[in-house]
Amino acid sequence: ALPICAVTTIPPTVTAPPGCYGLFYINAAGSGLWVSAELAYGGGTTGMLRARADRQGAWEQYQLCFDGIDWQIYSQANGLWVSTELDYGGSGHAMLRARALTRGPWEHYVLIDNDHDGTYSIMSAANLDLVAAEFGYPGDQNGMLRARTPGIIGAWERFLLR
Repeated sequence: ALPICAVTTIPPTVTAPPGCYGLFYINAAGSGLWVSAELAYGGGTTGMLRARADRQGAWEQYQLCFDGIDWQIYSQANGLWVSTELDYGGSGHAMLRARALTRGPWEHYVLIDNDHDGTYSIMSAANLDLVAAEFGYPGDQNGMLRARTPGIIGAWERFLLR
């Protein structure tokens, strides 16, 4: 088995019968923190997904839905679909936010099984980049999820689904 810090190329994707699955908590494997939908944030950051919680709670619950091609992520906290914000610039580019009423092109993801360590990686179908938990940002952006990694899975691109 490879250590979690090893860098690998993209392994096979996960498929399932079409439908929505369970209540999941998403854990950023590199930090051990749970991914929250930031409902107290305002404006263009409302619903930002951020790996910052040390325990599971209402803001950390998600449902995963498969349409036969791609996966979608539904936030139980606010009843909205997770989007990849491709129109944002700078440090907000490709931020993941629970903000969509319907599933369009920015709400589709590929779930990748990193079978050597029990983690999963998430790739945005909108820009074909992997989702990373960004721990290099200060303050209330630390741990922000962004689809910005082109094809290499490192520690920040690994998630546990519980």
